[in-house]
Amino acid sequence: HEASWWSMFDALKLYKQYTGDTLVPQKYEANPQLGYWVMNQRQLYRKFCEGGGYSEQQQYHNNKCSYSHGGMNEERIEALEGIGFVWSLR
Repeated sequence: HEASWWSMFDALKLYKQYTGDTLVPQKYEANPQLGYWVMNQRQLYRKFCEGGGYSEQQQYHNNKCSYSHGGMNEERIEALEGIGFVWSLR
């Protein structure tokens, strides 16, 4: 799982290199798996934050999430934030 996560992260970095952002459409024709993966990262992040007991606003603006849940962890959050990943599309 770890190697495949980093492989998808590399695909996201390439996407950003070409488009200037990390806003991969859910139904991204050039790489459907990447669109699904990005959506899944946002869902995992929300679950990760919910376990920490923070309000939604704090979750997305202060990143004080500390509860490990279902494949999301602080290392991955830092990696995604390092490339400008957008957690909430609202």
